[in-house]
Amino acid sequence: MLMSVLAWRQDTGSTGQGKRRNGVNGGTQGDHDGKAASQSTPARGIFASGRFWPTRSIAGVLVLLCLVVLPMLPARPSRALASAATATATEAWAQERICAGDPADFNTHLSAVADPRRTEGWDDRRLLGSRFLVALISGDLCKIPARGVDIIGAWVREPIDLQGANIAAQLRIRGSRFDAPVQLDRVRAEKLLSFAGSHFAGRLLMTEIAIRGSLFLGDGASFDDKVVLWGASVDGQASFSPESIDREDFIRPLHGGGQAEDKPQRTRFADTLDMNGIRVTRILDLRNVDAEKDVLLDRARVDGDLRLSGAHFGGALSMDSIKVGESVEAWGIIWGNQEKDGSCTSAHRDRKIYSNVTQDDATNTGGITAEWRFYYASVGVNFYLTGACLADLATLNLSGSRIGGQLFLGSIDHYPANAWGERSILILRNASIGKIQDTPSIALTGVTATSSGVAATSMSPTGAPMPKRESWPLRLELDGFTYASWDGLDRQERPTGSAGRRVIPARGDPWLIEWLARDHSYSRQPYEQLARVMTTQGKTGVGNDLLFTSQEIERCIAVDGSTSAGIESCILRRSGIIDLAQANPAPPLSPAAKTEPSAKTDSAAMDTESGPEREQQLLDYGVRTTVWLLNGYGYRPLWSMGWFMVLIMIGSVLFRYRTEEGRQRTIWFATEYTFDTLLPAVNLCKEFDSIRIDGPIRYYFIALKVLGYVFVATLLQVFYQVIGRSIT
Repeated sequence: MLMSVLAWRQDTGSTGQGKRRNGVNGGTQGDHDGKAASQSTPARGIFASGRFWPTRSIAGVLVLLCLVVLPMLPARPSRALASAATATATEAWAQERICAGDPADFNTHLSAVADPRRTEGWDDRRLLGSRFLVALISGDLCKIPARGVDIIGAWVREPIDLQGANIAAQLRIRGSRFDAPVQLDRVRAEKLLSFAGSHFAGRLLMTEIAIRGSLFLGDGASFDDKVVLWGASVDGQASFSPESIDREDFIRPLHGGGQAEDKPQRTRFADTLDMNGIRVTRILDLRNVDAEKDVLLDRARVDGDLRLSGAHFGGALSMDSIKVGESVEAWGIIWGNQEKDGSCTSAHRDRKIYSNVTQDDATNTGGITAEWRFYYASVGVNFYLTGACLADLATLNLSGSRIGGQLFLGSIDHYPANAWGERSILILRNASIGKIQDTPSIALTGVTATSSGVAATSMSPTGAPMPKRESWPLRLELDGFTYASWDGLDRQERPTGSAGRRVIPARGDPWLIEWLARDHSYSRQPYEQLARVMTTQGKTGVGNDLLFTSQEIERCIAVDGSTSAGIESCILRRSGIIDLAQANPAPPLSPAAKTEPSAKTDSAAMDTESGPEREQQLLDYGVRTTVWLLNGYGYRPLWSMGWFMVLIMIGSVLFRYRTEEGRQRTIWFATEYTFDTLLPAVNLCKEFDSIRIDGPIRYYFIALKVLGYVFVATLLQVFYQVIGRSIT
């Protein structure tokens, strides 16, 4: 074959030369030479001419080698064949199963189930190499069937690096052990990706991974090092929880059933879980996880629900600027220890939280620094937080967040409420929600009405009294907080079986004033906001009481509010809850706040400093006190009516017995004249115009004319309230 190709190339070269030589004399001779050359034998064309063309063309030699010599050489083995040639018996068995469309289940194959969290039961019979796995997942060993890659109970000791790979089939490596880091950065997975129930001793890096199916990292999976899902995109659900779980699983321990032991189905994160910027088109499910350190979800986007129920956190939970399309569910979320009797204890000290009152059993052994950052977040529907153990949560920060539905903190049908830590703070600055739904401090299984009408604490299944919980912590920050309505304030009653009833009493202005006073940094806006909601819900009187309390606090601050401690003292004293603050020493109160009201009056609160600033404070206090005396800042109109009746009586006596004109008249005439003086722009009798009063009494009646305008304004206010209440 080689000789024939050489002869063909030699003949072609000769013909071409003949054509070139005869190009000047004509084409006939060249054609003739070409025909003669084409009729010559191969041997003569190559050797008889004495010329061997490859020696004149190196390019020809290269072409010859490529076309003739290289195909004759033995082919280099492919990566698949090389991998197959070096595969262990374990890998060969796994490859056979996967390529046949069956799961490679080592637990069934070895008739032994190995716990990925323990070292027992893991030997070379489960061992798969990283190169083998990469080749298998990439489809180099065989065409992956529709079922995809499904491996159960495997052991991988080497690092896996699939950065930038494209995984076309489903990939499920469940209940397995990975002793080295796994890198899946910028991987594109076309279908489901699951490491459910597996143990990772090294880091799991999935930065900017794109999954067109769902992601499963739950069912008892455990991670000893960081898990990074920064900038990931999941076009299904991202689940870190057990496959089957119910809301009752999170609140059952609160009914005396006890806290379940640490079962494999709880996913454990020993280090940081970083999901900043993740995007999930369906549900992000973190139910029942144990996160010992921080969980980061800043700037994340979840189009469905964000589920946190039953999750146990030891560090911070950061969700700054997160966007949740539907609801945030945090039933029975835990910062601390949930005890079998339903109490909530701190992991930093041996103490139990009962109705936000701490009963210390030992000395404090550590500070509480955990926080849930949820500021400038957006929730499309509801935010559920009830039945939670929050003993170790220092701050829940909802500043600037927008919740389209309700802030759900408990109800008579969804109990128990939350057990907050003694220093827990709920920050709602500039937050906006549609509705508040909460429940006051009641027994975990309700309260039973007794024959005397007094609510008695119900008993747990073990016969012990159930601890109480409350929706709100003792410290709030409410400046700028807005909401449209508040449910659960009226009396509620539900049957509980065995002729028992669960009763929630109505909450009026004393409870609401105490709720507002949990914000120790005063601002008028929270009082006005709540008063507006109460008026909208037909409770105008409650709204007026709230506004009156606000004005009283400001009057106190005018002379005693130069420091934060003074402001705190004014809030607690003017809200009428100074005794409550002393009974619950958890919030650190200033010495001024702990002083009995009788031991410190407003006049005693004034210091001895002088100057224009102090004079302005005294003037402000005097004006506010005058308005308070006249009509209670406009919220106590009956006060004004009483004052004006007193003024009329005094004026009548002065006119009748202290003036010359009055001594000639009856007491009824004096009363009519005094009343006419109080009515501006009204003349009851023309005879009154000719009366002249001299002496000091004259100034009293001048003051009556000025106060008459306040009297008329008060009458109009009373009329408006009566008419407005009848219309609504």
